Amino acid sequence: MAKLKLKVAKTKRYNPYGRAMGYAARVITNGKADFEDIVAEACHNTTIHKVEAKMTLELCMESVAAMLKQGYIVDLGPVGRLYPSCTSAWVTSEDALQLSDVHPSLYFRPAADVQQAVKGATLAWAKVSDDDEDLARIRRHRDERAGWGFETLECGLDILSCLDCADPGGSFL
Repeated sequence: MAKLKLKVAKTKRYNPYGRAMGYAARVITNGKADFEDIVAEACHNTTIHKVEAKMTLELCMESVAAMLKQGYIVDLGPVGRLYPSCTSAWVTSEDALQLSDVHPSLYFRPAADVQQAVKGATLAWAKVSDDDEDLARIRRHRDERAGWGFETLECGLDILSCLDCADPGGSFL
């Protein structure tokens, strides 16, 4: 498995426990891989047609959803496992715990290979327009949106700073 490299940014946030303003790190992702991207990657360098792969993957995902709805732990092979789970408040006695305090949830446990990649990830602070790859992505996004009748403002880390140079009567997406 390739070495995972993560860019992280310092983000101003409220502390969820004390409500004091401070900073926390957050990962700057490389984007989102959607269903079509996964299908295309699965078919790369194979003789499998994208339509066949997409149908197979859709059937597998429908089966995963059905198994989860039936309360099963679902093993996703090299990705990891999905577990039906729940959260609740901590109480001092068994009688104090009520069903109304229990909230169903879903827990993901990555496979060992995935977990190792995440734990062994190389971290680097993100910068606005961090490198040539970032600048190329920004150029591509601007080119894709050219002629749509709006202006793109790039704010890599502090999105509210765009308000200083934006039209107050404009629309924001």
